[in-house]
Amino acid sequence: MRLKSMLNPFMSMSPPRLRSRGQVISESERLLRSGKAGLIVLDSATALYRVESGGKDAMARLSQQMMVLLGISRRFDIPAVITNQVFMDIDSHRLTGLGGTALFHISKVIVRIEKHEGFRRAVIVKHRSEAEGKSWDFALTGTGIRGRLKEE
Repeated sequence: MRLKSMLNPFMSMSPPRLRSRGQVISESERLLRSGKAGLIVLDSATALYRVESGGKDAMARLSQQMMVLLGISRRFDIPAVITNQVFMDIDSHRLTGLGGTALFHISKVIVRIEKHEGFRRAVIVKHRSEAEGKSWDFALTGTGIRGRLKEE
């Protein structure tokens, strides 16, 4: 299948502010009721949080938006994929997601994507039934995703 034909049914919205993203998330329910969507993707969940300089008010809005998204996902029984930036926590020497612990706690699955020379690695950070640290190497190619599970 060609990439252009695969992307045809996709709809993209890019709200400029955290508050307007909340409206888009809430209004997306109308699209889901139509039965024309089977997946929600929120790219760079904390990007607008950072633009609005964080703070308790922005953090509260971010948490509220994630709870609305989780509710929509459960109500319509469709997956929600959220991407987020990470930083190195100097105290714990661990990669930590931006936006506090809210995203970590509401997420059922967290997969860290690492960039390596010529391939990417997906590593399970949190999962209900898979072991933390299990990984999968893959490459993004012109014809799709090629990969394999690493033998531990």
